[in-house]
Amino acid sequence: MKPGKIQFTFGLGQLRKYIFLRYCLFAMGAAAEMGDAERIKSTIDEIRGRELKILIVDDDDRFRKSFCFKLKRIYKAQVDDVDRGRKGIERIEAGYKYDLIFTDIMMPQMTGIETYYEIRKIDAQIPIVIMSAYSSSTEWQKALELKDVTLLHKPVPNDELIEVLANA
Repeated sequence: MKPGKIQFTFGLGQLRKYIFLRYCLFAMGAAAEMGDAERIKSTIDEIRGRELKILIVDDDDRFRKSFCFKLKRIYKAQVDDVDRGRKGIERIEAGYKYDLIFTDIMMPQMTGIETYYEIRKIDAQIPIVIMSAYSSSTEWQKALELKDVTLLHKPVPNDELIEVLANA
């Protein structure tokens, strides 16, 4: 073997499982033990098997696209995304059904709180997650008063995302 070359002594399937387990460890923090990784892997496998239908409402294109990619790739979710609250509401009014909606709190034209209230007029049961990078904002304080919503800080921590998806 030439210097600088890496030789794998296991197959591609084993490599994928190793990478997936490493992601699970990363998802729960570096201190997670192997038993935790197996539990997390089991939870992620359960989430993947459900093929959740998720709507992302966020005006930040980079965040929205990367979050969609993560949900599709890791959790096998069916994801729609829009850049405005009004567009999300129009999708729901058009009959699209979702298991979970993630919305940013600070958006132009219609805030995440306003989007939340409009969605509740259409569907009072759908789980809604409101996200923000600004937990000191007035909108965040308003969101804290809502009883049937989950609040997440951006960037969304992997362990909190897993918990939200598992409970959707």
